[in-house]
Amino acid sequence: DWSVKYGNSDEPVPARFDINAPDLYIPLMALVTYVLVAGFVLGTQGRFTPEQLGLLASNAVAWLVLENFFILVTKYVMNISQALSLWHTLAFSSYKFVGMIISLLVFLAFGRTAYYWTLGYFAVAVAFFLIRTVKTFVLEGPGAYAQDGGTKRKLYLLLFISLTQPFIMWWLTSSITNFVPGKMDLAEMAMAGIGMGAAKVGGAVGGAKAFVQPDGEVDYEALLRAP
Repeated sequence: DWSVKYGNSDEPVPARFDINAPDLYIPLMALVTYVLVAGFVLGTQGRFTPEQLGLLASNAVAWLVLENFFILVTKYVMNISQALSLWHTLAFSSYKFVGMIISLLVFLAFGRTAYYWTLGYFAVAVAFFLIRTVKTFVLEGPGAYAQDGGTKRKLYLLLFISLTQPFIMWWLTSSITNFVPGKMDLAEMAMAGIGMGAAKVGGAVGGAKAFVQPDGEVDYEALLRAP
């Protein structure tokens, strides 16, 4: 049963009284965890800086604001019932971060192919979940339109909310998973692995370039001979 309970005023009851009612606890925790996990993955790639956490959080919040603003405007312009409130759409549009977290962890453990399979599974799961749950607000809740025009408008909104989530999930994680280290990155990671910190890397003759051969391969013997 995916239906949501309503009170006497045709408003959904609080989440503590209905297991199907959306709440912001899981979305908020998932957003924070996504930023931390993404930062950790960047650290394993040698790309982490403290500023990256702010950029990751800003991008995620910007997408949330953009899609919820579009939904809010669409509801008013298309004269759709207000049973689906801003807090509901904010919660529903944030559940995708759970799938993004697991996808990044799978990428970290098993590589890019496993990441794509995992992301695809959660993209379909999130879309299906939203279609079933949001439908109870926009198509079956109090004040639902009986006319075909009203039903079509609500259906368009339902499809927008559900089908945009997979794209956003891919967009927010692709910049992290599509990174391919270059020769300079490999040289710097190798130098860090033998105890040569960032200061020593910068102080080496030519920096990391001094340890790259003319054919582009890392000269590991030169790295071992480095002071």
